[in-house]
Amino acid sequence: KLSKKQFSLIIIGIVALLCVWYVNVKLKDHKSFLFQLRELAFPTKYSQGQAQNFQADLSYAAKRVRHQNLGWDYAKAGDYDKSITEYQRAIELAQEDPGGDLIRIENQKFARSVLVEVYEKATRFQEAVEQIDWLMAHSPSESYQSELLVWKNIITAESSGQYEKALGFIDEILKSGKFKEYKFVIQNFRAKREEIQHKLK
Repeated sequence: KLSKKQFSLIIIGIVALLCVWYVNVKLKDHKSFLFQLRELAFPTKYSQGQAQNFQADLSYAAKRVRHQNLGWDYAKAGDYDKSITEYQRAIELAQEDPGGDLIRIENQKFARSVLVEVYEKATRFQEAVEQIDWLMAHSPSESYQSELLVWKNIITAESSGQYEKALGFIDEILKSGKFKEYKFVIQNFRAKREEIQHKLK
């Protein structure tokens, strides 16, 4: 029979082995506190690799933003073909983002939203509508969905020369006060209204 002292030593030994096993597992789990603590004290190839990945991600994002900025500059200069090319390249880079599907979708939204306006100004109406459809499919916000639907109606009417109908959509939304808290949205609708009215003169 084991004495109380021997039994206690056996229990202590088992607990010690379990603790060693637990710590060893956690030291391999890069999300654990123990792993991060070890990396701070004794940096390994993992932490060095993380730093390299961070720099690579920054460079990748900067490249995408650079294309977006060029697209914006070309659009302001009225060179819509070059603007479209730059925004398309930004979208391609976003689609290849190493951050995963959610990041890829989010990183496409800005370029695609600006492309709606650029395609419209280039009278490439169907492509503008395609961008709207993509944004509607990937935007959960109800207010943004409503705004996109109005723009789709305006562009569809404009594409067939139905300018009065397009004005009707704009006037309806301005009178409703639906987007009154979003000044930028209202400004865009008013600017579009002036543009269409100019075409009717």
